[in-house]
Parts: sequence; structure tokens; C-alpha cells
Amino acid sequence: MMTDRDPSAAGTDNQPPMLEEDDFESSTAKEIWDSLELLMKGSGKTLKRRKEDMSDEYERFRANGNESIQAYFIRFHKLVND
Repeated sequence: MMTDRDPSAAGTDNQPPMLEEDDFESSTAKEIWDSLELLMKGSGKTLKRRKEDMSDEYERFRANGNESIQAYFIRFHKLVND
């Protein structure tokens, strides 16, 4: 077991590095919120494209061959909730 008096520990820095304020950009809560919102929702073009894709998929939605009503409903439910 090493102690602070051990010669091998002399002159070493066992403290974690401190973070300097200059290393970070200062952001307001609004800027952070806007960045998170953009990440979660996407840009306006991305949203518009997603809506168009979902609308197209909804219009093409049909039952598959001998698919049960339950399986059809589950697929429809997933489509609507995505």
C-alpha cells in the first residue's frame, strides 16, 4: 500500500485534470433547446419529406393475400403510430 510519503509518489500529480472555462463555448438555454429540438425533429425539409413518405405509404397500404384481420390491424397500427 502506497502512502503520500512513499518516494515513488513524490512529484506525481494524482489529481484529475481540471476543466478550464475557456475550453467551452457559452450557450444559452434557448440555444441548447433549439439544437435538441432540431436533432429530435429534423429540419423543416426533413419533416416535410417524412410526412410525404408516410402519406405515400398510407395510400399504398393494402392487405396481403390471406392475411388475418388481426395481422392487418397490427401493420396498420404500426404505420399510423410511426
